[in-house]
Amino acid sequence: MPILLGYKLVKTPVLDIRVMAGPVFSFVTDADYPDGSDRFNDEFLNDNLLGVQYGLGVDVLFFTLDARMEHAGKVYDDPDFVDGKSTSFMLTLGFKIL
Repeated sequence: MPILLGYKLVKTPVLDIRVMAGPVFSFVTDADYPDGSDRFNDEFLNDNLLGVQYGLGVDVLFFTLDARMEHAGKVYDDPDFVDGKSTSFMLTLGFKIL
């Protein structure tokens, strides 16, 4: 769940361009491993993550488009195998009705 603060760089009647950033808290809902895999172990799986999310948004008339990056802590932390940091890119297209 992100809590973002933003600032409008450009504000016109037709076009808005904005930036946003803030903390994000995530949690793992399911952890399925490939069949027969003995490399993964639940003791190295982190149940929740704290990170940062930032991005750029554009509003044109009643359409909105957001592009965001999210960097969080380690989902899987096995010192002998893998460093499983969480990084996500999100692209959102919306339609304003109010």
